[in-house]
Amino acid sequence: MGMMIGLIAPYAELAGVASEVRDSMGLDFPIAVGILESAVGVAETLIRQGAEVIISRGGTAALLRNVLPVPVVEIKVTGYDVMRALHPYIGQERKIAIVGYQNVVQGCRIFGDLFGLSTRELDHSGR
Repeated sequence: MGMMIGLIAPYAELAGVASEVRDSMGLDFPIAVGILESAVGVAETLIRQGAEVIISRGGTAALLRNVLPVPVVEIKVTGYDVMRALHPYIGQERKIAIVGYQNVVQGCRIFGDLFGLSTRELDHSGR
């Protein structure tokens, strides 16, 4: 038997995608929704139920990594994710704010520049 994992998604849509992937691969692991501090209690419950690794995203993964006694694996936001999000706005005169934790928003301005979009990156502290 392999290591038991638990996945904590910061929003329901990601939990749904994770469920689809899990089911299509014939895997069995718990998926829960929790973000930032609220995810800590969710993770602690999963650990009590036997989870030995927690998977999450962005700021939630960073926070959990600092407080949990088990490894935390981060679902990275890729350049493709950023391009897909910005693509519909090519050619529009809009200012676009990209908000998230540093590990999520870093480098987004490069794609904005490539697409000719006016973007501003704001990490969780509003910088």
